[in-house]
Amino acid sequence: MIRINKRTAGATLAAFVLALAVAVAAAFVPFIARPALRAQAASAIVITNPYEGVNFATAQQYKASLHVHTTPASGGSDGGYTQYEVAQNYDNLGYDFIAITDHNVASSYASRGFDSTNDRGLVIISGNEYSGDQTSPQKPAGGQHHIGSLFNTTELAGETTSAQIASGVVNSGGAGRFVLHHPGRTTSLPLLNHSNQNQPFTATWYKDIYLENPEAFGMEVYNQQNRYPNDRAIWDRVLLETFPARPVWGLASDDLHGANFFNAVIAPLEERTESALKGALDAGAFFATSFVAGYPAAGNTSRWAYAPKVSNITVDTNAGTITVAASQFSNIQWITGDIATGTKIIAQGVGLTTFNYLEKLDEINQYVRPLLINVQSGITCETVIQPFGVFDPAGIPGKAPTITAQPQSANAVLGETANFTVTASSPDGGTLSYQWYGNNTNSKTGGTLIPGAASATYGFTADASAYPYYYVIVTNTLDEKTASVVSNPAALVRKITAAAALGGVTAPVGGQAPEVRIDGGDGYTATLVWQGVLLTFDYDTAYTARITLKAKTGFVFEGFDDTASIAGFTVNGIEPVFVSGGGEMLVFNVTFAETGGDPGGTDDKGCGGAGSDAALAGLFVLTAFALLKKRRV
Repeated sequence: MIRINKRTAGATLAAFVLALAVAVAAAFVPFIARPALRAQAASAIVITNPYEGVNFATAQQYKASLHVHTTPASGGSDGGYTQYEVAQNYDNLGYDFIAITDHNVASSYASRGFDSTNDRGLVIISGNEYSGDQTSPQKPAGGQHHIGSLFNTTELAGETTSAQIASGVVNSGGAGRFVLHHPGRTTSLPLLNHSNQNQPFTATWYKDIYLENPEAFGMEVYNQQNRYPNDRAIWDRVLLETFPARPVWGLASDDLHGANFFNAVIAPLEERTESALKGALDAGAFFATSFVAGYPAAGNTSRWAYAPKVSNITVDTNAGTITVAASQFSNIQWITGDIATGTKIIAQGVGLTTFNYLEKLDEINQYVRPLLINVQSGITCETVIQPFGVFDPAGIPGKAPTITAQPQSANAVLGETANFTVTASSPDGGTLSYQWYGNNTNSKTGGTLIPGAASATYGFTADASAYPYYYVIVTNTLDEKTASVVSNPAALVRKITAAAALGGVTAPVGGQAPEVRIDGGDGYTATLVWQGVLLTFDYDTAYTARITLKAKTGFVFEGFDDTASIAGFTVNGIEPVFVSGGGEMLVFNVTFAETGGDPGGTDDKGCGGAGSDAALAGLFVLTAFALLKKRRV
């Protein structure tokens, strides 16, 4: 028979109930606290929405083809249709905008022979494709990338991609907009992280292009259906470099040469006008649609029934969600960037039209972009939605300043003041600070920090100890975040105008070996060569010394071109005769009087040879006529 102690049993039961209550409460705490925690996390995250200014309830979705070529006979480059045929074909297929972008041929409405709009409202945009060396399109000349130039009629100018875009901006009065075409033809994903002689187009190269040229708004991510499958991976890799400071929008283009009407930029606009389209392209408020596999029959105007269509996009910053309302799709992917693979899918599924970015913060790399995919009857059509920036400001580095005027080489008289100046601007209203460095090589790395040189202008005494080169690091600081940029090196040019002496030269003495030692001065070395001497000087003979002053590294002679230009200074009281001068070297001759006679007899002048054999200390004095200046490199 088992006896139960009621007091013990009661205590045990109470303890169990308390433990159970604690466990149950603990289990429910995450669910109770989750909204508050999410709200706290959401408040710390910044999200950028390119469609924020779109009213999907009132906007109509207009289609554009922004990379089109026409026949040479009709004034184009290498297309398969005349300009009129191109306009009619796109009009029949339901497009609203086209840009004729022939290779290095600027187009305008007037040059095409028709109005900017037809009866239905097709808008023809002025354009060009800056194409560089057409004989080698795989390796454009001068490191140039093919560039779509839109909304202007400027001609190709400039050696590099950045210079060509900058020239287009200036020549169009700021109206031009620019797209980097088919990156997958120019580079590959592995090469984005490594530069070599034949493939200069790295991720850093793309980043610099977009940061330096705000009018370069986008990159082709579909070209002629899906001709370069790496285009999107390259785009994602570049976005890792530019977000959040500089979004780059993705476009789908036909690159029309024949009957390849595959792709479209689709923009929700309030009106079918060129200015409205330009605004959408600048903001990223558009979609990019491409038939990546299979294709409806040629001329099939019902093709758009295969294309995923976006009807609304909403962002709830409190809940931390992005919601896409769409139709005609069989899958939606949520994509971010990855350094190794370019594109990284972090979520997908036909029902995943609402994406909670707070739950994926550990996987999102600065941005996320939705991709709608429709697979139907052997046809695959994709619609790219532009990237949303998703980032914690605390983890985002500061923005680097822009140097608008580089330091220039400075001229200064030795011992007087030299000045270097840099002009820079902050991209976000931050505070700029400066630190100057001196360098012995023409480089903006490896220099020596100059204490106290911490302003936009650095003034100092240009003495013999000064460095031959200087550069400055400019730092932008905002909200305790910093970013810096390094200037180009600038050379210091020093002129020597004060008298300088060359000492320690011994005049010729018969029977003695020539003394060839000679001291140089600040900025130059000196050498002495006696002419007509083998081992020792002869007696009763006049000798000429050739003296060469050679500029040290970074110095040059200036102002010497004849004997008169060196008049005024002497060597042992003897005026030299100019031989050559200028640049790195100054050469002149000094002829000394006859040496004494043989000490064993009397010379022909009746003087005791021994008494004439005393060594005469020579002193070369270079007066203010000897100008030296540090050579520009």
